[in-house]
Amino acid sequence: MYKIESLESLVRMIPLLKSSVPADLSIAICDMEKFIAYFPGETINLAIRVNQPLNPQEPLSVALKENRSLRSEVPADFYGYEFTGTATPLHDHSGKVIGGIAVQLRRQTELRMISDQISASLLQANDQISTISDGSNALANFSRDLLNQSHRAV
Repeated sequence: MYKIESLESLVRMIPLLKSSVPADLSIAICDMEKFIAYFPGETINLAIRVNQPLNPQEPLSVALKENRSLRSEVPADFYGYEFTGTATPLHDHSGKVIGGIAVQLRRQTELRMISDQISASLLQANDQISTISDGSNALANFSRDLLNQSHRAV
């Protein structure tokens, strides 16, 4: 159980937390009904708006109702990229759930996949350059042969 002074005090700490963590993540804070703050990452932005109502099916809403932390792997189908999301209820000093925090972190598998795609593209480009080089060498040899034949004919 995570007890906090107030949701507002937590919101004030998030910029420091984000700058201290060496990872691209986004953080959302909500009360029992709506989002009260959202801090997008550099490459992960779920476009959450302040005062946006909680969707009853979203993990953060479920975490609040069930008073338990949740973690899920969100596939690229939903937002265009994979990420790991956590949803954690927050309590006041008496133990009452007063809101929650959701953290989204880009998945390393996606970054590896992008890196692999770049490598494959570079290899393909290298193969095409090699093919062009072979073709230009063959053309140069053919031109040299033609030049030699024309010199012999004269």
